[in-house]
Formats: sequence, structure tokens, C-alpha cells
Amino acid sequence: MPNEATIRAGYTHRPDPGYFADTEQTLGQTVWQPDVYAHVAEVAAALGATQLIDFGCGTGGKLARLAKRFEIVGIDYGPNIEWCRQSYHFGTWIEHDFDAPDVVGVDAARGIVICADVIEHVRHPDVLAAKLRAALDQGALAVLISTPEREVTWGLWHDGPPPNVAHVREWTVRELTAFLRRQGFHHGSAGLTRNNTVENVASTILCAYVADPTNLARLEDALIDADRPPVPSDRPLSKAARVRRGLARRIAVVR
Repeated sequence: MPNEATIRAGYTHRPDPGYFADTEQTLGQTVWQPDVYAHVAEVAAALGATQLIDFGCGTGGKLARLAKRFEIVGIDYGPNIEWCRQSYHFGTWIEHDFDAPDVVGVDAARGIVICADVIEHVRHPDVLAAKLRAALDQGALAVLISTPEREVTWGLWHDGPPPNVAHVREWTVRELTAFLRRQGFHHGSAGLTRNNTVENVASTILCAYVADPTNLARLEDALIDADRPPVPSDRPLSKAARVRRGLARRIAVVR
């Protein structure tokens, strides 16, 4: 039977993950999940959102690009949130531990909630999911969640723990959508998006949910019509990237 995170039997979780210090601002070479925030902006425009609330904003580099269009709220803890407070003149920056049972002090009404590559870092994904579900109940127009697709990234027989020492666990798209449905997310859409700007492989899950089912078609249309990235350069793919691309194609056929 699957475990409490709805991951298949036999999978090994990492009980003590390391802290993830977001270095996007300083490295600047590879951009991870480069299209997630662009899709967020497209969904926000389609649903008429006025603010973006980022659960796990890191150092806020992707949010900064949207600050002229939306009111920004970033939520994180430790060095990441301190960076945001010291670096940006815009936005509201809230310190919060997503594994803690306390309530996030933010008004999500008329907002889009982002949780981009965060759920794999927390020890208690049900606690985080409850906070995201609460945002929908408070009037958020949509919640978008991204995380690595385990089988596309590491292969069909990867049983954990994740190679990234800051990750507790990683899901397949089937496992994650089952988990989220059991956490109260019922009206949504799931697909794959790029992992990074070097490999250009669709190996990241992107799930999007609305509270009001009448908004679902607009959410789906925004994601289906989302702008594709530019055609990549002729830079050769690594062997790992070629393997991941092949797995992605085979999994897409099976599912």
C-alpha cells in the first residue's frame, strides 16, 4: 500500500533534510523551473488576480520580475527571507516554517498562491497542503504547486531517498495528484513543465487548483495556451538529460 504521502510502497524518505539556501541570485547560470512563474502570471491574468502569494519564495528572484504587475507576498524562513527583506523595496515578506502547525498570517483573497518546488523539502506535506487549502478557502483564486517528477528525473526504479539532500521525498505525477486530492484539492489540472534552462526537459510536475469550479475552464485554458520557451540553442544535452527526455516520452505514452 502507498504510504501517508501517497508514494508507492518501498520508497525511502529522507528524515532529516538540509536547509535549502536559494542561490539563484548569485549563481545565475542555470534557472530551475524557469516557466512556473510565467504560467502563474498567465493564470493570474486569466482569473483577474491582484496579488501573488509565494509559499517558499526563496530569494525572490522570480517574484521580482512580476512586482510591477502584482502585489507581492513572499513567505519563507532563515537566510532566504532575510535576503528578500534586505534586497527588495517592494513586497511583504513573512517568516514562516511550513512544517509548523500554526497558521500563515496572510490574506489570500483575490490572489494566486504559488508553492514552487517546496513540498519536496518539508517533513510534513499534509501540514503544508492544509495551509495551501486554507488559502483557497480564504478566497485565493488558484493554487499552483510544482515539484520534480521522480520517474522522469531519476528513472522508473528510483526508490529514494532523493539525491538532493534538501529533499525529503519526491512524487510521480500520479502519486502527487492522489495526495492532493486526498488533502481536499478537487478542481484542477496537472501536467509537466521544464526542469531547467540547460536540459530543457519537461520533468517538473505543475498542478493548479481552484476553489470555484466555474473558474476551472479559464485555469485550464491559460495553462494549455501558455507561452512556450524559445527554441533552445544547439548546446548538446548531457547523457542524463537525454535519458530523462526519453523517459518523459515513454511515460507520456503510458499515461
